[in-house]
Formats: sequence, C-alpha cells, structure tokens
Amino acid sequence: MSNKIGFLPKKRSLPQTTTSFPLTRVKRIMKEDKDVIQISNESVFLVSLATEYFLEYFAKKSYSQSQGEKRRTVTYKDIANVVKDIDQLEFLSDVVPESVPFKK
Repeated sequence: MSNKIGFLPKKRSLPQTTTSFPLTRVKRIMKEDKDVIQISNESVFLVSLATEYFLEYFAKKSYSQSQGEKRRTVTYKDIANVVKDIDQLEFLSDVVPESVPFKK
C-alpha cells in the first residue's frame, strides 16, 4: 500500500509492542458490536494501533490547516475543514459538520 496520502507511518526499526490506548477498553468497545462473538488479542492490538495512526494523521492535517491560517491553535473550524476537504474523511461529515455562523 502506498504512502501517497500519508496514512502509513514511517518505517520503524523495531516492531511496536505497545499502544497508547488501554487494550481492555478497546476490546470492550469492539464487543459493543452484537455481531462480534470472539476477538483475538492480536486484532485488539491492531485496531488500537490503527486508531493511533488515524488520530495522528487527523491531528497533523488539522494542525496544518491551522498553520495555513497563521495560527498555532487547532480549532473546530480547522477540523471541520479537514473533514470537508479530504475525501477519505467523508465518513466523519455527520459527526464533524461544517460550522454555520449564527445570524439574526
């Protein structure tokens, strides 16, 4: 799989054996799906790792958006613009809609 859009992490010299998220909590979230009967420890680890990579990508894109507007603070508007501008993040459009200013 190519790294053209930045989804894949840089190559590491040693395989990662830990994640930032508690694996028991990730497993509990995965079990919320009623169709899931059993979950292997390896799949829990991989889902946790994939989540980390996704959040890193999303945060970097949001920060780049804020830098484009000469700011160092990421705002909701930056996050919403990233969701709107990147086709691969379209699935988040219902969760992170574009902000609409309040008008009288």
